[in-house]
Amino acid sequence: MPDSHHPLAPQREELALIIIDAQSGMLKAMEPEVKQKTINNIKLLIASAQKLNIPLIVTEQYPKG
Repeated sequence: MPDSHHPLAPQREELALIIIDAQSGMLKAMEPEVKQKTINNIKLLIASAQKLNIPLIVTEQYPKG
C-alpha cells in the first residue's frame, strides 16, 4: 500500500502547540461572547494536542494579567 502522507506535511514528532501569553487581562477587555469563544478554542486546541500526544508549550509574560 503506498504511503498517502504528503512529503511536505509535518510529522507528529515535529509538532508542538504553543499558547503564547493568554492573559486574563486580555480576556477582561473582550465582549462576553468573544471571550467565551476564545476560551473554548484554547481548550479545544489543548485537548486535541493532548489526544494526539503533541507537546504543549505555554508562555506567560506577566502572570498577574
